Amino acid sequence: MRFLLYFATYLLLHSIINAQTLSFDNYLYAVRQNHPTVTQSGLLVSLGKLEIRRAKGAFDPSFSGSINRKSFNKKEYYTFYQNQIKLPTAYAFEGKMGYDLESGDFINPESKLPTQGLLYAGVSVPLLRGLIIDKKRAELQQAYVIANTNGAQSKALINDLLYASSVSYCEWYAAWQTQLLFKQTIAVAAERQKATEQSVKQGDRSAIDTVEARTQYQNRLFEWNETLLEATNQTTQLSNFLWGKVPLSTDSLLQLQPELRITIPAVWALPNKDNFDNWLTEALNNHPDIIAYNNKLRQLQIEQRLKREYLKPELNVQYNLLLTPSPEYSTSMNNYKLGVSVAVPLLQRTQRSEIGMNKLKIQNTQLDLDIKRQQIAIKITNYYNTYATLSQQINLYEQTVSGYQTLLDAEKRRFGLGETTLLTIFMRETYLLEASIKLIELRAKIAKAQMAVWWAAGLLQ
Repeated sequence: MRFLLYFATYLLLHSIINAQTLSFDNYLYAVRQNHPTVTQSGLLVSLGKLEIRRAKGAFDPSFSGSINRKSFNKKEYYTFYQNQIKLPTAYAFEGKMGYDLESGDFINPESKLPTQGLLYAGVSVPLLRGLIIDKKRAELQQAYVIANTNGAQSKALINDLLYASSVSYCEWYAAWQTQLLFKQTIAVAAERQKATEQSVKQGDRSAIDTVEARTQYQNRLFEWNETLLEATNQTTQLSNFLWGKVPLSTDSLLQLQPELRITIPAVWALPNKDNFDNWLTEALNNHPDIIAYNNKLRQLQIEQRLKREYLKPELNVQYNLLLTPSPEYSTSMNNYKLGVSVAVPLLQRTQRSEIGMNKLKIQNTQLDLDIKRQQIAIKITNYYNTYATLSQQINLYEQTVSGYQTLLDAEKRRFGLGETTLLTIFMRETYLLEASIKLIELRAKIAKAQMAVWWAAGLLQ
């Protein structure tokens, strides 16, 4: 199965390389399948399961046996054989079965057993302290809580990983699209320089125009080199999240390009404003940090129940039905061994103090939970507001870019008629370039904001 997973990963990564385009969805899929943090999150879940298994071990049946013998001056004083099986249960009582056998010349009459030994089956029950809860049951309940907490922490790891990888992709997208934009301007500037030189030769333009055209070309080339460096660095940064048995080389990564528009998977679509409050409430209830705080409260409450249990007196009853295969003894309910033990705590100052301290811990944890819920709610709301504002800005800037493009096209027509200068065209191109870069940045920001809403809600999985 693991081989198939590695093979599928290999095919995915190399299909990405062959396609030359790394979509956001495929990128996140590769992160989920191969990043070490995903393995770490699985280890947390496994650790929680082992914690439950360890706590259940307190309820495992146990066997004990002993032999006690005394021999002196060639006489066997006594030999005792004792064997017992204890059967703990998930409730207050505990069952047990045993077989005792004795022999010797000096046996205490009260320890005298039938020749064939004595079988017994019995039960011990705490009637007061330990009836509702005891240490073993408390530890098992807490083990389930710990496992649940580990599951929440596992989700938190994946949540942080997917957000960090999403931010890296968005920054790579912005850097790549920006350098591609400048690369296109270089081609335009080079073509304009060539056309200007030709016009000068024909006497249509003055010689100074060639200096202007060459300067524009050199300026665009310099800007492209800077943006290319940024794109290269962001590509390298992206490799932090692309792991696998067959890792992508740096050269292979540099051949990749992002999709034209970042497409967020439909599963992470945000609710509209009318449904946001209900979505926020549900998100808070499922946030890993909130779950962790609730589990901490549950652990403290279990401890409180156990501590209160120790305020009760001890009243333990043991009953053993005695059985023997020997025909000289009858088997009836009248053959039994009964024991009752009582212990009454007097001042209980230690126990009451521990209960008081644990109560304060519960109150403090509840306050921490309230603060954390408020902080998370504000963070989610802020990111959501940012997303909504960016949506409006993108619509506005798409119109702005379209307007600058129209002005540039008109200026080019005027230049062809000799009504304007290269400097004016260059300025129009600069305005269009700056607006286009701003639009790219806004598209990256809105993708990050959308993912940030889900990350703040702890729901990126």
